[in-house]
Amino acid sequence: MSGEGCFKGRILLADDDVIFRSLCVAKLKSFGLDVVEAGDGVEAWHLLKDDQYSLALLDIDMPNMNGVALVQCIRTHPQTRHLPVVMITSREDVSSVRLALQAGA
Repeated sequence: MSGEGCFKGRILLADDDVIFRSLCVAKLKSFGLDVVEAGDGVEAWHLLKDDQYSLALLDIDMPNMNGVALVQCIRTHPQTRHLPVVMITSREDVSSVRLALQAGA
């Protein structure tokens, strides 16, 4: 199944796990999507402020700035406040999900 035609734009994928990130990027690119990678929250924030993205996929647990803090930055900046954000995590605790949703994911 091809993702061509169903989604346009650039995606930012931020995750500090290099293997997981490379697998996700390969899969997203196989659908013809334009994906930019970040290894931590600070790098992701710089990328988000410097370019236009249609979607951000963010890990909750990242060094330098975690995903929840990054979403808070995204929601308070005029250029990024309407950016759709999806959180990625292996956590199973409800409090992490609640924090991400409250931040604006």
